[in-house]
Amino acid sequence: MRLSDASSRFRFSRTIALVVLAASLPGVRAAGSSAKLRGREDSSSAHLVCSPAGSLNFGAVRVGTRVVRAVTLTATNSAVTILSAASSRPEFVVQGLLFPVRIARGETRSFIVIFEPQESGAVSATVSFRRDDGNAPTIQSLMGAGIAVRRNDDSPSVDLSWDLSSALDVVGYNVYRGTTSGGPYTKINSVLDPTNVFTDDAVVNGATYFYVTTAVDEFGQESVYSNEVAALIPAN
Repeated sequence: MRLSDASSRFRFSRTIALVVLAASLPGVRAAGSSAKLRGREDSSSAHLVCSPAGSLNFGAVRVGTRVVRAVTLTATNSAVTILSAASSRPEFVVQGLLFPVRIARGETRSFIVIFEPQESGAVSATVSFRRDDGNAPTIQSLMGAGIAVRRNDDSPSVDLSWDLSSALDVVGYNVYRGTTSGGPYTKINSVLDPTNVFTDDAVVNGATYFYVTTAVDEFGQESVYSNEVAALIPAN
């Protein structure tokens, strides 16, 4: 990838003492195309297409709470019978399908996926839809991040999350903080962060902070700063 392009890859959201601040900034759409049947390339075989296309991103979710996303499956070319749906991680649960499910050609079946993180950090998973025709399962990619709930409101913090880069050579991220919009910024993570979530505990009540992030590739090259986000810590 060209690291100079990485500034448009990120979206931040933040919370302070369990209060959500302003809406997250726009980021890059998840890379990828519509999930489809993997298997023999036979134009007469049925295809099963998941929507939304690409990886289904649940964003940052507080630990112990849940977010629900709607998903659809569409059969193309001919009818498809789905025997089961298996999630690779327990944080993601499929509901709304009673198996076996038969989808006629050109028809669509809707269901939901629930993301309920049990700990902080980024989570990636897949849902595999097994069919009765012997073809390889249709795969839907999933991603989300858990944000830990702080129990002590007297100790403020800022929770940050951003969209993972779609570039394959990115190995981690750096997080920078400043007290003036536009910088200068100081790096606040001691080691490269391989996830897309970070909690800044070194903040004080009544202050305003400005954050940016950068992507780092396998050769140690760092991107330009992402778009900036501000966090206002309420005064006591």
